[in-house]
Amino acid sequence: MLGPELLNMTVRPTPIFLEGTASLRIDQPGPRELGLANFQIVKGLVSIDRGQLYINLAGVAQPLLAPDFFRRHAGQSIFFRVQLTPDGATILRPVPAAAATPTPPTSAAATPATTQLSGTPASVLQQLMNPDSIRALPASLAAAFVGMGLILSPKMSIEAQIARARELLVRGGVLQLPPVSAGGASEAALPSLLMRLLGFGTDQATKERARGLLTEIDNRQDRLVAALRSDVINADILAWLNGAPVELNLQRGPRGNPPASPTWIINFYTQFAENSDVWLRVEHAPAKRVSLDAWFTDPTVFARARDSRAELFAEVADFGLQLEHFAVFNQARDTLTEPLSAPPVSGLGDRLDSSV
Repeated sequence: MLGPELLNMTVRPTPIFLEGTASLRIDQPGPRELGLANFQIVKGLVSIDRGQLYINLAGVAQPLLAPDFFRRHAGQSIFFRVQLTPDGATILRPVPAAAATPTPPTSAAATPATTQLSGTPASVLQQLMNPDSIRALPASLAAAFVGMGLILSPKMSIEAQIARARELLVRGGVLQLPPVSAGGASEAALPSLLMRLLGFGTDQATKERARGLLTEIDNRQDRLVAALRSDVINADILAWLNGAPVELNLQRGPRGNPPASPTWIINFYTQFAENSDVWLRVEHAPAKRVSLDAWFTDPTVFARARDSRAELFAEVADFGLQLEHFAVFNQARDTLTEPLSAPPVSGLGDRLDSSV
């Protein structure tokens, strides 16, 4: 029986449903106070005391008040995977006992293999999305990974492009936005798929890649939360677009007091093919003023972009954006050599295709 002191220490989580699974969300106390780490597997015992359901997590002093959903598990042990959110909450998601190996809170930093990537995040995601890697997964999980990818085309309507771009941000798993369509983006979010991947008997190399990406996404969430505390946004998002990994960086300065319309900066990177890298930098200032710089390492792609400027402007009048600067460079971004560039374009009234 719980004594008065322990009853006062109980934690009241909020029941939520993630991908059809009854999970628990804990807003207070935080994970540090509970002694929990991201991606940790923790064992919980469901018990009843004076009619109230509790879950006692191994290594956690405070018992959790359990919703009625867990009454069927009274007297049983349940394994949970810990997932930390950008807003500081702790999610406890039940996992099958066969896929659960309890880990101490420090396990996320126990070995370099669980925290360090064997390449850039984009290259590691490319390895996980390789057709041979996908074929080695169970059919349901393989289909989920394939479904994570999105297609964005200038031939789509403006509304469809905007919705697809928003869904891309959600699926990266760093920004917490409502899903575009019911059940779509949340189930296909990269962190959720990586956590499912760890629950299957895949090879060790694949699991290490998944753990490394999860740790990277966790670090990105921490950086975003730290930025939000200063009323700025600095979000790094990894996603899968048009059959290739993409890296997005969203930056917004403080809104000030009284709030104003700050400048947004979007940095984009992808690779069309080997030795064909693409970088974009878009700056969106108040009054819908836009600047665009693009870097292409492939001379053929560079020439195509340079020669398609007029077509680009003509196709996107409906976006209502005023392009003040546009330049294209035939080189990698941030190289020290003098860039070979197409002449910058300036002119009020020009418009930019946001699908770029």
